[in-house]
Amino acid sequence: NGASVAAKTENKPVEFVVGEEVFKTQAEADAKLVALYEKEIESMTALQFSVGGESTQCPETAKGLAEKSKGTIAYKVGGVEFADKAKAEAAVKLVADAASTVKMSYKVDGKPFCCDKMAGTAAKESGKPIVFVIGSEEIPEESAAKLLYAQAKIRAIVEAATAAKSS
Repeated sequence: NGASVAAKTENKPVEFVVGEEVFKTQAEADAKLVALYEKEIESMTALQFSVGGESTQCPETAKGLAEKSKGTIAYKVGGVEFADKAKAEAAVKLVADAASTVKMSYKVDGKPFCCDKMAGTAAKESGKPIVFVIGSEEIPEESAAKLLYAQAKIRAIVEAATAAKSS
């Protein structure tokens, strides 16, 4: 990529930036992104109150925002706003179910494992590396696999919320 070429010509190491933080390795940057995604997943699977584009999980804060701005309270799930609270509450379950269907499995020397402990044991015994599997994607690096896993969960949440709104 362009950063690698620039680093070689400048004789400097590549740095990875996430927000305001700088990391020396891709794995460290991936770990930070995964932590941010996991926090976002937690937020996206909960019912939030939205007033004028500002979201909160506290109904009292939302009420105060609505009074202050003379706006109305909407309900937000999975990044999607709902006018109807009952529909939003139903969407909470749908997005949680969608997120739980996203799984990571493992392969060692082509043999599938559903548990990381069994895969770890097989890897030690065979001397072969663990390959991480998310959907049809096979990823050899754990940090990249965790990142893809979090992204797949977010995608499933947004798709479920969007489907719930249009139903």
